[in-house]
Amino acid sequence: IPADYDQIAFHHMSLGRRVLSMAVKSINVSKTSTLSKLQSIKDKGRDFVETNLQFAGFLVLDCPLKPDSKTVIQELNQTGHETVMITGDAILTAVEVARQVAIIPLSIKVYRIQSCPPKSSNNDGSP
Repeated sequence: IPADYDQIAFHHMSLGRRVLSMAVKSINVSKTSTLSKLQSIKDKGRDFVETNLQFAGFLVLDCPLKPDSKTVIQELNQTGHETVMITGDAILTAVEVARQVAIIPLSIKVYRIQSCPPKSSNNDGSP
């Protein structure tokens, strides 16, 4: 993984883009039919398939808002409705989209907090 991985991913997410990390892996399978090859890979299990991957780059998707999104949110707010957003997007993407439709006012600061593993008191890595 490149040293600037987080910096690049966070940059695009903070612009409201969806960011997917792409990776590849070479898997040797028997010289049989395509269906047999797929079954052979499936039989190895997800852990096998998803380890020792090589980072291939980012797939960055720009998903612009619908033209009336901000107006609809403003109308809901003006009529006394509380608007919330429920999303599976990354937090930085969600915050930027919420700012674009004025769910979060531009004057409000939003912080991203990242937890760190506890520091070890021994040299052997145990707590």
